[in-house]
Amino acid sequence: FFEIFVLHQAPAQLGSILVGVVFIVLGLTFFVFGLEMGLFPIGESLAEALARKGSVFWLVIFSFSLGFGTTLAEPALTAVANEAAQV
Repeated sequence: FFEIFVLHQAPAQLGSILVGVVFIVLGLTFFVFGLEMGLFPIGESLAEALARKGSVFWLVIFSFSLGFGTTLAEPALTAVANEAAQV
């Protein structure tokens, strides 16, 4: 889009780009389908069991550790936190 409408030139390898886009769409489709079939049901059953049997204290500890671990694992969030600390 950018090359055609802004730079007014055709992409050098349009065929390869289109094949790559098709592979990306197929790969993401299978990835999301696999998540829905495999991981989502496991997560839902674990969440229900933890909420049913767990105490509020352990639910808060688990939620905090999950959020904290996710924040540390995501580099973009870590970069934003570093920038916010400097401001």
